Amino acid sequence: MTDTASANAPYRRFAQVYDALLGDRSLPEMRQTFEWIQNRYAVRFASAADIGCGTGTFVDYLCRLGAGPVRGVFLSPQMLEVPA
Repeated sequence: MTDTASANAPYRRFAQVYDALLGDRSLPEMRQTFEWIQNRYAVRFASAADIGCGTGTFVDYLCRLGAGPVRGVFLSPQMLEVPA
């Protein structure tokens, strides 16, 4: 296995349960914190990136928010292949 393949190996199984265990469960708190920061500091943006986005739950939220072009980045292709 290459270094990237070794790093991705744990995500093969975890990708299918990630949202139930962490992704969807943490979204309300992430969204609340994001909205607080955005309102408190009058943050405006033309685009956004979620580095370490998991399956893209927060990326989906940003897209629905109309954040402009939004990119999600994650090391594991298995995580990125999980439908939002």
